[in-house]
Amino acid sequence: AGLLVRQSDRAVSPRPSLDALATGVAAGADLFPNDMTSLSKRPRCVAARRAFVCLAIRKYGYRPNEVAQHLGYSPAAVSLALRHPEGLRDASDRGPRAGET
Repeated sequence: AGLLVRQSDRAVSPRPSLDALATGVAAGADLFPNDMTSLSKRPRCVAARRAFVCLAIRKYGYRPNEVAQHLGYSPAAVSLALRHPEGLRDASDRGPRAGET
């Protein structure tokens, strides 16, 4: 039972988990799920990560920090991906992975 996404106070659809959303985006781009969190700069991987960020935040209402943590990127890199087509390309924008400090 996922959380409901609300649009103008009416339930639109159940909100998928970030894992499920990432897996679906990866499958749609003919990638493996672990490609979503990889350092790959292949255009297909970059585009899939960007699509995942946009869907998670704009359509399903996830917070940028949640999405950044899921991907292992900094919140700034996730925000950049929302604004610029080349977002999430540079590995130097990666923040610490979950569990790292």
